[in-house]
Amino acid sequence: MSDTGFSKGIHILDVEWPTKMRGSYAVIGVALAGTPKNEIFYTNLLGSTESSWGWDIKNNKLIHNGQTMGNYPKDKADGVFTAPSKISCIIDMNTGTIGFKTNEKYLGDAFSGLKHKTVFLAVSSVWGDAEISVAYNKGCNPTPLLLQDLSKLALRNRLEFAEQIDHLPTSPGLKRLIADKSITDLDSIDENTHPQSE
Repeated sequence: MSDTGFSKGIHILDVEWPTKMRGSYAVIGVALAGTPKNEIFYTNLLGSTESSWGWDIKNNKLIHNGQTMGNYPKDKADGVFTAPSKISCIIDMNTGTIGFKTNEKYLGDAFSGLKHKTVFLAVSSVWGDAEISVAYNKGCNPTPLLLQDLSKLALRNRLEFAEQIDHLPTSPGLKRLIADKSITDLDSIDENTHPQSE
């Protein structure tokens, strides 16, 4: 498990796991504090309890609370997919979703319903000499929006076209404020890495 837990914001972590070092049970996912970290049997430890969620990258299955939740990626109905050595885990605690990205493609949400929890990135392996590395790639934590920014968003959401701003019965300064699209640092995240962009 990672040393740092995530309860807010969007975070991208890169997992490097050579395909020849995966063995029969190789799982990437998230877990809550206190989740068991070892087991005496060969099993998918991650996803075996209600406090952990895992993607079995060997068998392309999602696991939670000891149950198989379906195939992943979901568009591979027959389960045929070979995860490459580098896998990015996208932890979006703003929406409470976890997903994965490989070869610059977001594979879709794997798990949801994690909002208001603190999750830790975790891996589970039965390969004795597996060399697995994890690196924090990028992320952002949400900051409360100012009332001015919230008002700007509310007004812009009511306008269908940018040209409508010119016809608002208000001062030029307020029109410029509404037209200004700089709201939050969430816009700084590469749209190709954000789960909602696919």
